[in-house]
Amino acid sequence: MAEQRWKEGEECLQQALAILEKFTVPLSSWRVHETAWRLCGQRQDNEAAEAHRKRAEAELLALANSFEPDEPLRKSFLAAAHVRRILESAVISKVLRQPGSSSAAI
Repeated sequence: MAEQRWKEGEECLQQALAILEKFTVPLSSWRVHETAWRLCGQRQDNEAAEAHRKRAEAELLALANSFEPDEPLRKSFLAAAHVRRILESAVISKVLRQPGSSSAAI
């Protein structure tokens, strides 16, 4: 995406998503969905973007929860920038979906 080769990137992403439909790949799944979230966001396909964000969130939390709560690797993983971006977006998304909320409140 950094080079803005959108068509080629989207084709590769579709291939990765197809693989995830057939196989369980916990270490890669959340990153593929994170990339799909960002790509759909660039295209302003908010519904698809949110679906991929939710999937990325679920996958990374499952991975994080495979560690003991006090495991340093778990804490390090949850502190990573990509992981924090997804989790923080989840909180913002939940606030925006609440009745009576607006983006101006954030």
